[in-house]
Amino acid sequence: MISRDGAGLDSASETSKRWKLLRDQGIELDVVVIQRIKGHWEDGKLRVFGAGGGYLSRFIKGYKEAITFVENADMISAQDPFELGLIAFLLSRKFHIKFEIQDHGGFFDGETNNEPLWFLRKFIAYFFMRRANGVRTVSPKSLERLKIMRSGFTYFLPIAVQNDFFEAEYKPEPNMIVTVSRLVEVKRVDFFIRAFHEALKINALLKLIIVGDGHLREALESLTRELQISDVVTFVGHANPKPFLEKASLFVLTSKHEGWGVAAVEAAVIGVPVLMSDTGCARWLEERTDASVIPRDADEDALARQLARMVEERHESKMISGIRMQETIEKQARVWQELLSVIK
Repeated sequence: MISRDGAGLDSASETSKRWKLLRDQGIELDVVVIQRIKGHWEDGKLRVFGAGGGYLSRFIKGYKEAITFVENADMISAQDPFELGLIAFLLSRKFHIKFEIQDHGGFFDGETNNEPLWFLRKFIAYFFMRRANGVRTVSPKSLERLKIMRSGFTYFLPIAVQNDFFEAEYKPEPNMIVTVSRLVEVKRVDFFIRAFHEALKINALLKLIIVGDGHLREALESLTRELQISDVVTFVGHANPKPFLEKASLFVLTSKHEGWGVAAVEAAVIGVPVLMSDTGCARWLEERTDASVIPRDADEDALARQLARMVEERHESKMISGIRMQETIEKQARVWQELLSVIK
């Protein structure tokens, strides 16, 4: 597997725990991590290597590192359809083995995408998508379009939720709204803050906690001061969202685009009602809980009215299955075995 997840170079990380669970399913797994830092650890039939290097050189080093393992492999899986997809494609051609690409960003869902240089990267992604022996996607919308665009092996496997979210103690505070988001343009947190300002005219007791960080944080904090609502809006920065979700009366995510939107699923697992724009896992959640979906082009007034209403309502949104870590690991192992048996 070709990965960008630098956390996997720490053998005690959550990423490494997932890889160990895959190993425990009978998968012999070599992982080459494309990051600036080097690293290496082994645990039985799981071997992890960090290529190291600068922005460009790390891909070359990663390719060379992977050569040492690929000769005895049954398949290569790339965790994105771009640079990692290129490495997997070149190695699969060199050693005549199968390759898979993974779509963690909803790159094939047909929505406007914020991926850097998307006008170019789109062609790269679609090139590898059509040539891959298998494609995994975490996006229900991508799955629908992929089944039309390609005839090969395509499957949906959502991002798992960490086990501790299933063990959370949900004690919601009245009028408490929480969002968990990177503070970047595609998340539209500025739009959400303006809608929250309008909702305060309906319910003056509302409070908002924003969990996450990003280059827009200073501008967003300035916006709350401009709207004179900084006393009821709290920016906590990058943090474990669980303690904040445990006391939320409502979770809101207003992204323009999501590949999946794991924070919304984490909220639903705890039991928090979810209000989410129509992207990523929104419709999937709507089918399984009483989550509410808003159009991505909804205006601030419409969002304000809906969130003010949902804060007052009682909901039963708790999810109990479909996205547990062990479930998704077992499914991944089964799918890989099936993929190899189908394409031999």
